[in-house]
Amino acid sequence: MIRLDDPRLITLLSVGIASALLWWMLAASMGDMPMPTNLSIGTFTGTSIMWIIMMLAMMLPAMAPVLVQYAKLAAKEARGATLALRVTLFGTGYFALWAVASVLLAAAQLSLARTDAFTQGGTLATPMAAGFLAIAAGLWQFTPIKDVCLTRCRRPLAWLLANWREGMGGAFPMGVRHGAYCVGCCIALMGLMFVFGAMNVAWMAIIAAYFVAEKIVPAAHRWSRIVGALLIAAGLVTLLIGTATAKPAEPPQNPTVASSETLVQCGASVSALTWFYEGVRDAGLFRAQQQIDGLMDMRASLLHEAARRDEGQLDRIKTLERARIAALNDHLNDNGMTAGKAVMALEAEVADCIVLFFERES
Repeated sequence: MIRLDDPRLITLLSVGIASALLWWMLAASMGDMPMPTNLSIGTFTGTSIMWIIMMLAMMLPAMAPVLVQYAKLAAKEARGATLALRVTLFGTGYFALWAVASVLLAAAQLSLARTDAFTQGGTLATPMAAGFLAIAAGLWQFTPIKDVCLTRCRRPLAWLLANWREGMGGAFPMGVRHGAYCVGCCIALMGLMFVFGAMNVAWMAIIAAYFVAEKIVPAAHRWSRIVGALLIAAGLVTLLIGTATAKPAEPPQNPTVASSETLVQCGASVSALTWFYEGVRDAGLFRAQQQIDGLMDMRASLLHEAARRDEGQLDRIKTLERARIAALNDHLNDNGMTAGKAVMALEAEVADCIVLFFERES
């Protein structure tokens, strides 16, 4: 019979409560979270913190088996606050490499946002990129590294007994070593976050549940390879569909040949996005001044180009920008998730405008 002061029970409850709080935070914030894509230190820091929180929520349940076993063994040497601190240090070491991976994934997201292979601020792969990511994740399931890491993750007690280090000083390095096996076991599958959308909480939960299942469900070595084969097949099908539906790339236009209608649309999109960033800056949600300055410079250039072509274009831009701001304001008042999608659409349009009107000039 398990006692209420059993360290295994206390550790399991602590992991459960922390996981529940983290998932609640993600579910409450992901829907309308803006996705800035500029490469400033502030944006990189914010994106890294976001990835670390997501990773902690996803990996805490998968850490539970080894944390419980560590608490059981450490309880023979320590009690009370000392035991709690040792378990915490072990868990911190275990997650340390995942924190490093989170920072690398944040850098990847911001870099991929500037390519044509990823959309929605670098968080969602296009069909071609998704196909390659799925194939890579599937192939990883068949590698010797995956087998070794999965074996260590599925047998935490045997590993702890063979690598035990006594005292407070042994907790953190033991956590780092066992956490490395967890990273090796799961990192390729983490790439699927970009296939389904890195901000998609439902798919985050599904992937996290799979990580737990691999570590505790019987015969995981066998059916993990079945999952790998399915991922490879799905990736190949996605590549075939992407190849069949891909449109030939169109050469970018320069300011002199871009249509007047495109100029009007771009001017309105830039103005509406500027209005949104000014609002979140004034609300203190994040530092948006750099984005605002850049957007205002773009708007001034677009208005100058409109006036050069036809004074009537200025009125058309201002009329359309008022309509777009009003529509975005309605979204913000009615539905945060819809507003988030509207902002992402505006960011995509502005990115196209940069290519169309500015890159050829630079």
